[in-house]
Amino acid sequence: MKEQKPALTDKQEMTSDPPAESNTQITDPTDMEYVEGAESGEEEEDGTYNLTDLFDEEKQRVAWEEETQQVSKHKKKKKKAKWWERKRKRGRTGEAEEEVEEGEEEGKVKKKKREARPRPNYFVAIRVSTEEIHRGLKAVQDAVLEQEPNLQPAMIPLINMHITLLVTHLREEQVDRAKEALRLAKARLNPKFLRPDNRLVLTFQGLGTFRNDVVFAKIQQNGHLTSLRELAETVQTCFVEKEVCSKNDKGFEPHLTLMKMSRNFGKLRSKGIKKIDPKLYEEFQEERFGDQVVEGLQLCSMLKKKEADGYYHTEEQVMFGPSSAELVQRKLRAQGRYLTADNRDRIAAVVRRLISQGHKSN
Repeated sequence: MKEQKPALTDKQEMTSDPPAESNTQITDPTDMEYVEGAESGEEEEDGTYNLTDLFDEEKQRVAWEEETQQVSKHKKKKKKAKWWERKRKRGRTGEAEEEVEEGEEEGKVKKKKREARPRPNYFVAIRVSTEEIHRGLKAVQDAVLEQEPNLQPAMIPLINMHITLLVTHLREEQVDRAKEALRLAKARLNPKFLRPDNRLVLTFQGLGTFRNDVVFAKIQQNGHLTSLRELAETVQTCFVEKEVCSKNDKGFEPHLTLMKMSRNFGKLRSKGIKKIDPKLYEEFQEERFGDQVVEGLQLCSMLKKKEADGYYHTEEQVMFGPSSAELVQRKLRAQGRYLTADNRDRIAAVVRRLISQGHKSN
């Protein structure tokens, strides 16, 4: 007979040694495998971590924030680099910009091509040269700079003051057609503005802003402002007819800019200037700056070398009323004499030069 082993008592059962081996897998992180070396505070050779670091909420929070900030900065930097690259490409080649949009189905990509619009390089303007207006606007600029000198790059030189009626992009071969369009606009507007009692006089009073990026002098709301809108519409119609401009349905908002962020955005941002604070010019909000009589229109280039007086290069200028050549011709006819085409061109050139010199003296 086999010898039976004596049964263990409860006390003996509790104090007996555990089995030498076990097939049970340890999955709980609080088991002994993770506890060894807990005082070291470092990663163990087997890739495990000690409990002190693993469950220290403050350390985990700080580590998570640092990692999140690094990822966020990297994404922003990458996004900004792509944006600048697209901008440089559009400005350099004018090629089509490709937009990629994720489709609803996974992995589906929809591509759309949009023609990049060429940047405007010409504009039609009414020059604002009245000395009284210049003095008033300079007072505003000086007051702003006294409070915030870093805004100097945003200031528009007084010599360049104008009201923009239209902006467009012209190729070199289109410039002559644009000149024709300006002369056509004069022919259509002349009957209205030829009469001395119907002169177009713009009164500038008060200041306004576009999103605190642009500060401008307002044009007083009256019948003359209505006439100015009609004038701008006529100019645009003539340019569209000559196929040197596309129809703009956004509406015409006439204003006289005296400072703007986009004039030197990079330099202003580097000095910590992001917007133009309205408090800097609040004392001039209702200031009256003066009147400007509209005597003619100019077709100006944004990129060509400026005139001797600092104003934009003027490709063509038309004045309301009869031209000087026409006045001379009338006088000669009264004397039984006639003016040749060559002489008319010479007189017109002399008159334009005299007008330019007059603006420079102002």
